[in-house]
Amino acid sequence: MKIKPLTPTTAAILVTLTFTFTLTFTFTLTFTLTFTLTFTLTFTSLSPSLSPSLSLSLSLLMLSDLRYALRQLAKSPGFTAAVVLSLALGIGASTTVLCWLGGLVLHPLPGVADQDRCVVLVSNAGGGCASLSDLRDFGEHHEVFAGTEASMPTAACLTIGNQPEWIQAQIVSANFFELLGIKPLLGRTFLPEEDQKPGGNPVLVIGENLWRRRFGSDPTILGRVVDLNRHSFTIVGVAPASFHGSMSR
Repeated sequence: MKIKPLTPTTAAILVTLTFTFTLTFTFTLTFTLTFTLTFTLTFTSLSPSLSPSLSLSLSLLMLSDLRYALRQLAKSPGFTAAVVLSLALGIGASTTVLCWLGGLVLHPLPGVADQDRCVVLVSNAGGGCASLSDLRDFGEHHEVFAGTEASMPTAACLTIGNQPEWIQAQIVSANFFELLGIKPLLGRTFLPEEDQKPGGNPVLVIGENLWRRRFGSDPTILGRVVDLNRHSFTIVGVAPASFHGSMSR
């Protein structure tokens, strides 16, 4: 039997419903736990001010309810297992989704400081991509922007010792690392004059993971010439592994 694939609209609806259910469950569970903790803390703080007999009665009532709940759960092991499993799955799924959203929304650029001050500039024309000249014009408005950098993701073929490998890379402006506050692990980043002439300065900053995997953490890697898309590039620096680029997600 051939299964018909989901349409984008149906998939979006399913994702929205799943996300809504997860958030609702998380908020409900959080509210319940908060209310229970608040009641417990309030009862504890009020206990010294209550009469001994009333305090004892409330304590016995709570212990009686707790014993009753445990007895009921013990009588229905299947139901108890289902409840515990549902809570475990719900809490695990909610935690995973919230952590993922936190990384995607609050910290989308690993390794970059002051991420809340970073914005993406787009254009109404040209498929949303702003031109380099427009970005430089925006960068002149120092009362609005601390600076602007240009970047474009691309796939590149890196050849080392007749062994080609396709890698993910970014073509960036010279102030890319400086503006994002990324310090090189080894060597340097790009100089201001290295993006003024097209093709005039074929220099390359590689990531720490690539440096360790393909170059064996060679400390003398600086100045080495490698083949990238059938062009010679000189390695001038190594970026830390905590930085994955500005378009890694």
